[in-house]
Amino acid sequence: MNLEDEINERLFSIGLIGKPRATSSKALSLLTNHYRSWLSNFLPDIDPFFRLKNSIIGFAYSTKKARVRSSFKCSHPENIYLMGQCFINYSCTFLANSLILIGENVDIGPNVGIYTIDHRLNAVTQKFTSDKRPVYIGDNSWIGGGSIILKG
Repeated sequence: MNLEDEINERLFSIGLIGKPRATSSKALSLLTNHYRSWLSNFLPDIDPFFRLKNSIIGFAYSTKKARVRSSFKCSHPENIYLMGQCFINYSCTFLANSLILIGENVDIGPNVGIYTIDHRLNAVTQKFTSDKRPVYIGDNSWIGGGSIILKG
């Protein structure tokens, strides 16, 4: 079973596959994401506000126990699933052009980057092409500060 199948199976098992997503223009999406991130940074990093912060950011799914600290930046929050009690520390960046699934009891240190996209140079055409694949972080994981997690 490949990674995409594993992620889809897990999302299906908890009833999240097929969840309708809002569609909008690219410009509006970029503007909305910018202001969501900006607004979420004004909320204090204390328990009553974590759930509101997660809602403002617009994750596809997050539990009540998910904690995201200030200065979090992401593209396409609708592709990010926070499955259980997880903690995302300050100044993390997620480029979620494909799915990012973070399992239960995951701690992510400060300044961590998670990227689901990269670019390859086509030797024949001499043009760059995008390559998107999901990132799955398993249960009970710890990712140290400054780490970079790439797709696949």
